[in-house]
Amino acid sequence: MPIILAECSTALLYLYLGLSLPWSSWHTFAGTLRELHFIIVIAAAVATAWGVARRRRWAVKGAIALAAYAGLPNLPGIASIIQSIQGSTQPAVVMSWLFVLGATIAQLAAFILALRQLQVGQAAA
Repeated sequence: MPIILAECSTALLYLYLGLSLPWSSWHTFAGTLRELHFIIVIAAAVATAWGVARRRRWAVKGAIALAAYAGLPNLPGIASIIQSIQGSTQPAVVMSWLFVLGATIAQLAAFILALRQLQVGQAAA
């Protein structure tokens, strides 16, 4: 159940972040890649949450793969996000960074919970 919550949180946060990007970002190659990244993460998080709810064998490995794709936060990365939040006075920038921080922490939680459920036979398959 906690993995489902973490994956749904990731999907919702990435959905908000993806929708908050300007529509003009699709007009550049880098912007299109960024938007596609958001779409892939959202779809994979929903699929992984569904797989965990249905107790599918691939779901635990899917959560680990999604965490690796979306990017696991490390302590310096979290510290830099917190420093950016503290250094900004604009509410929109602070909220944006809080959503990014929430998404990275949700992926870290899903990764840790999935590793705890991974069995030896599943890891090799």
